[in-house]
Amino acid sequence: MFSCLLFGLLQAQVTVTAVPPGPRFTLDDLWQVTLVENMTPTKEVWLSVSLNVYEQAGPKILTTTSQKFQFGKAAIININKTNLDNYGPISTVYHQRSFKNELAKQGGIFPSGDYKVEVICNYEGNGFSEPLGKYLYNINAELVMPIQLVSVFNNDTIEDAYPMFNWTPPYPLPTGNLTYEIVLTEIKPLETPIAAVKRNQPLIRNQQVNQNSLIYTTVEPKLIAGKEYAWQVNAYTERGDFYSGSETWRFI
Repeated sequence: MFSCLLFGLLQAQVTVTAVPPGPRFTLDDLWQVTLVENMTPTKEVWLSVSLNVYEQAGPKILTTTSQKFQFGKAAIININKTNLDNYGPISTVYHQRSFKNELAKQGGIFPSGDYKVEVICNYEGNGFSEPLGKYLYNINAELVMPIQLVSVFNNDTIEDAYPMFNWTPPYPLPTGNLTYEIVLTEIKPLETPIAAVKRNQPLIRNQQVNQNSLIYTTVEPKLIAGKEYAWQVNAYTERGDFYSGSETWRFI
């Protein structure tokens, strides 16, 4: 009886809200959830958060769920992709195998289409789980033409110690300001350019570029003759969401 009373009180104690991602998003981008504890519960309470993704007016595509956690001393919990590891490992169940395959083909980016997302805060009881509250929103995922690198050309050998890097913006442009992150790193023996960008300490990682070009300056580490380098550009929306990424090019 006490558990039933506690559950009834909790339903009025936790407010669930979420922020929809931009038109180009991954599964991690859906985790922009806020839980507000309106009243301290009378006993230790465990919660989890689940996201159900549906095709608009269609079947459920997937369900992704956090591990159990507590409010602790915090009255507000923000769960997003920057702190998602604190609530993991995240478990994901795909209700449509074809969608899982399509997501893998696109590198984790959701295919174009209209989706409905249901965010649920669950009360984790002794051997059972009950929803406390939920938040619904819709997303229109748009096909975005990615950033196109222009120069330094792929597989080129250059003599300029301070080259200019150029690229074309993604299309369509999102609402608000767009900032670019350019990453340049050395390619070590037997590495691919993609592996080098992911693994190695970058020579530059400039995250506040407001135009589609960047000049390598004298304050950066000197480029060494005969060395191979890889570079890539990513674009982020005004809110900080990933929007588009380029290929990874190499030069000597």
